Amino acid sequence: MELLINLEDKHVPLKNGGCQSRNRKPVWMSHKALRSVRRKRKVFRNYKDINHPAVKSACRVARVELRKSRRNLGEKTFIEN
Repeated sequence: MELLINLEDKHVPLKNGGCQSRNRKPVWMSHKALRSVRRKRKVFRNYKDINHPAVKSACRVARVELRKSRRNLGEKTFIEN
């Protein structure tokens, strides 16, 4: 039994998942886009109505920022290659 525990300690890696749990955004998403998406969710939580002007405005801003960040990533990868 002691041999099994020693082998387990020696050969089984420990789980290091701290970095993955803190980084909750896609690679292509910019910080500005992430903030706008969070704001959109917060505004929707307050009003619970997709037709409210504040929700529509927040959705529009988030959509524009997401498109910009996706386009920016595409340009960066094109330049690197």
